[in-house]
Amino acid sequence: MRRENHKRLGNRKRRIEYRLREMHWAAQADPMFSARNIHYELSGRTRGLDTGGIGAIHRLARQTGLIEEIDSRVEMLKVHLPYHESDHVLNIAYNVLSGGRCLEDIEWRRNNEVYLDALGAQRIPDPTTAGDFCRRSTPASIEALMEAINETRLRVWAQQPDEFFAEAKIDADGTLAPTSGHITRLSDHAEPKRIAFLQCVGSRDKDHDYCSSICCMYATKEAMLALEHVPGVEIHIFQIDMRAFSKGFDAYFERGKAKGIHYHRCKISALKEDPRTREILIDYVTKDGKLDRKRFDLSSPKSLKAERLMSSRSPRSLCITLLILRLRQCKSENDA
Repeated sequence: MRRENHKRLGNRKRRIEYRLREMHWAAQADPMFSARNIHYELSGRTRGLDTGGIGAIHRLARQTGLIEEIDSRVEMLKVHLPYHESDHVLNIAYNVLSGGRCLEDIEWRRNNEVYLDALGAQRIPDPTTAGDFCRRSTPASIEALMEAINETRLRVWAQQPDEFFAEAKIDADGTLAPTSGHITRLSDHAEPKRIAFLQCVGSRDKDHDYCSSICCMYATKEAMLALEHVPGVEIHIFQIDMRAFSKGFDAYFERGKAKGIHYHRCKISALKEDPRTREILIDYVTKDGKLDRKRFDLSSPKSLKAERLMSSRSPRSLCITLLILRLRQCKSENDA
């Protein structure tokens, strides 16, 4: 960042901190919102964009090689008059990232000069052209596009430090594993019968007294999605307590309970594997003080140990939602 920009941002931060300083107010005669001194002028040089980060996103796509991968793998156009395959794909993707809900929203973007300049484009495909491109899609072209994205993803992953791979990722849409967006067992691709979420892992003790405050509702959301994908699935969420503090959160939590999600306010006391069935035995103390045990099958790389999660020092690790599916233990690390 340029020195003058850094200084300008610092001044803005100090001004807002001063305005938001703690004050002892007296009763006010007029409302706080007044807007008496605001005026609007059309600038001759300065221009604004509601999606100012779209240029940075396109730069990222270029630097990671995604654009070249799409154009080399996806062959849907015989001639490029004037657009390439990557132009069509990114045009639709950027429309969604910019808040668009349908192809017709592209029309507003293509008439926004600042938006076009942010992408370095003289023009972008209109909604009709974008629709024609979508109708040209075949199973082969869609698979080619997925391969282009996967190859780029692997290339980016190869540049990451080891700490990057210490976090567990849930592939909700099935782009990494061919599950078509449904929850399936890796061993036989069957739907799971029981799912457990382990919350508050490695937190809320004398060494880690923080709480991310988002995991509770995130796990509830994932559980609700699992219920939609796998009707009749049994879901258990183990947590120390529920943090449903924002507007609508408590109602969503109650809706989850009404749909059959089982919440256990407790700490997991033991996590063991049944040597005969390879099911995971979860021991915990119920709210009335009794020791209880539930069975789940766990499918995960052997290197993913509970001790690693428990010893994490970073509050970011609390954002990990550990999803335990009723899966049979994989035969190898690669299978997992």
